[in-house]
Amino acid sequence: MKPNIHYISFCSEGEPYDKGLNLSNSKQILIDILKDTDIKYFFYSPRFLKENGFSEYVKEYENPGLVSMNPNMNLVGFCAWKPLIMLLELEKMNDGDILVYRDCNCEKYGQLKNFDNFEDNITEILNIVNFDFFVPVENNKSNLSEFCKSNIIRELAINEEFTKKFPLLIVNIIICKKSNVSIEILNEWRKNCIIDKYIDGEQHGELYPEFRWHTPEQGILGVLISNYVYETKYNIPKNYPNLMLLNRNINEKIIIDKNIINIENFDNKDISIIPYIVCLIFVLFLFLFLKYKKFYIRFYKFIKNK
Repeated sequence: MKPNIHYISFCSEGEPYDKGLNLSNSKQILIDILKDTDIKYFFYSPRFLKENGFSEYVKEYENPGLVSMNPNMNLVGFCAWKPLIMLLELEKMNDGDILVYRDCNCEKYGQLKNFDNFEDNITEILNIVNFDFFVPVENNKSNLSEFCKSNIIRELAINEEFTKKFPLLIVNIIICKKSNVSIEILNEWRKNCIIDKYIDGEQHGELYPEFRWHTPEQGILGVLISNYVYETKYNIPKNYPNLMLLNRNINEKIIIDKNIINIENFDNKDISIIPYIVCLIFVLFLFLFLKYKKFYIRFYKFIKNK
């Protein structure tokens, strides 16, 4: 028996309901497509969350700050709602069923209207990554530290250097099976998304030199996933997520065959200083030998003659 697939998205409606982009047309386009499929679907909105006691996830922030590339995101909670709506939808589902989140703006990104072979593609993706929870790699060159505020990495990462070099993930699509693993990841993500110093656009502490701009909920999830990979928690593959989706399209998959990061390089920070300690000892020995060379020679001759 095949698992049921639930599809969700998030549609801000604009005034008078919220101050986000009005995505009502995109929502209707997607509904017209989905109603002719067997996919169960639901569209969440700021209005729905406010009416159901979840206003803190869509609260308005006055200043976008470091979230400089996403207009109006500050007006709908910097996307803190994303893990919440996934958890709300999972409550409706049976264990083993599959949940798919995708962004709503199909008028801007036409590929979001493509549901051809949708069920097969979703199943294939989960098989490729070999884990219950999937979020794709953004590209093969961007690191997390370029798009995540440093205070998040410093405070949440198990190994700061490992997480800084972890690839940037992109949360315009998330796929997960309903399982304890997925629920744990989403709950941890949700709890951190409502901490202002993580989700907001304000600077908290010195930024990394390579920092470009903040991707709030995306950056937080990236740090948490990097911790899972670093510890291989729940047997998450070391090369997770080993998959990119070109142009937000689930039909255009690029599999990454090799480990994205060599975890062994970061297993023990102290190992990296051992060569320096050995070198320091050698230099110290050489310095003392040269300084007291005459003494050593006399002492050697004394021992030899004796």
